[in-house]
Amino acid sequence: MEQEDSTSVLSGSSGADRDYVEHFRFQVRRSVADIIWKEAALELTHTVTFPETEEVLNGRIPETLDLKAALTINNLKRSWEFLFEQVDFEPDYQTMCEYNRINGEGGLINNAGKLRTFPVQISGTTYKPNEVVVYGEVAQILENALNITDPVEKALKLLGEITRGQWFSDGNKRTAQLMANHVLIKSNVGWIAPHSENKQVLGDLLADFYETGSQTKLNNFLLEKCFISLRRTAHTQHST
Repeated sequence: MEQEDSTSVLSGSSGADRDYVEHFRFQVRRSVADIIWKEAALELTHTVTFPETEEVLNGRIPETLDLKAALTINNLKRSWEFLFEQVDFEPDYQTMCEYNRINGEGGLINNAGKLRTFPVQISGTTYKPNEVVVYGEVAQILENALNITDPVEKALKLLGEITRGQWFSDGNKRTAQLMANHVLIKSNVGWIAPHSENKQVLGDLLADFYETGSQTKLNNFLLEKCFISLRRTAHTQHST
């Protein structure tokens, strides 16, 4: 991982810009519990509430949650701790694998942090990812995505490639969202946090993306409904 000078986002900027960066990073940290709750609610098959999520984040397992749900939330917490530790580094292959490894702790993901070596099927679609994930191909795709200058386009490209490629045995959407948010937060532009109330719509858009390979509809939905920014930008139409 290549580290930028931790003051690079502030160098040569005005006092207002410095204040914005500090305020932005503060707001992200304040929002982490909400982000984790939304991520967990999308991932789990049964409903998880925000108070239940807060209890797990505070080190307690409510009686209403099973062990898998508690582990999912706790692993997301640890993933976000890792994100904040690494936020001044450009994310790379090792970063991506570490996000997946952390999310798989406690036996939630087989061979967590390692590329998939067997074929998988995605329910609700006829699309089939490559039977075996090859490191060289993944490395090239990541390099191409990370070379994109615009942070929003870069984040969406990473999210799409990891999700559609199904590079890991499980936890691909969580890993993809963490990589996307790493890019967005590093650049101080916002974060992506889909709400579980949009689970069906998001699922339909992902299925369309899997089938067609076009990310346009998914990107537009994410930017319109799931992108939180303290400075709303004009990123409304992105296609791949």
